[in-house]
Amino acid sequence: MRISGWLWLALVGCSGEAPPEEEEDPIVGNDTGPDFNPPPPPSRIDAAVLLFEGFGAWDPEEEMWVSTAEGNGLAAQSPGVLLTILDSSFERGCQVFVTTDEPMLPPADWVEDRGTILGFEINPDNAVVIDGCADFELPGEFGGDVGSMAARWTWGLGVAPLNDETRDLLEDSLAASEWDALRDLVVGATLYSNLFTLLDDDEDFFDLATTRGFEMDEKFVVDVGGTGDLQNVDAEDILLKDGEVGRAFYTFESYQGITPATLLTAEVPMPGETGATGDTAVP
Repeated sequence: MRISGWLWLALVGCSGEAPPEEEEDPIVGNDTGPDFNPPPPPSRIDAAVLLFEGFGAWDPEEEMWVSTAEGNGLAAQSPGVLLTILDSSFERGCQVFVTTDEPMLPPADWVEDRGTILGFEINPDNAVVIDGCADFELPGEFGGDVGSMAARWTWGLGVAPLNDETRDLLEDSLAASEWDALRDLVVGATLYSNLFTLLDDDEDFFDLATTRGFEMDEKFVVDVGGTGDLQNVDAEDILLKDGEVGRAFYTFESYQGITPATLLTAEVPMPGETGATGDTAVP
């Protein structure tokens, strides 16, 4: 399941519509029988899968992750992580955006020993949440407040070389022409969170993910060309030969989901502790 990172422009939930009611013939005689269970309303989500992606702008001169500026029809945007909670039908969902009101974020320390070159981190001390799930009915564990659940966890995104597993996934899932167009634009990504230790005691990151870079001007306005499309940064200008990361606005996209999304409601492990092991799913 691929969800475009540009959904941050309007945090809205996906909706599924119940089938129209059909007119029934009058019942003659005994009307006893099994109870009829109507389909759930479009606002009900069973939180089967959690998808994780996001975006951030890197300024190598300041050596900081920065906010983009408003312009070219795009809103100003701080670095952030977009969480999509999907129903098991994959027809309904809602989103929570975890960002920060800090003007700049330093490079994160968690990238060490995780095959990642550069990343950022948002933690409960600097998190600001935009809750697009407030009007949806989710399992009772959430207590009607998905945003506060998301804000309890630490989230991070990082730029990395494209690993063989992700490259093979892209080649196998895309048409040859699509892969040819993408191969020189995409690099790897790492998704980091202390939530992941609930799935695997030894892991706090996923790397079945990709990063794309897009041009921004000297005022941090993301560049939109004459056709209205973002202007690509080539992969060779993202991962530079000296081990540095080039200046760009980056989007991070995961190809791995967490099931169930209700793990967000679990107790946050204390530093140095881990949670129970579990499974991950690729929707």
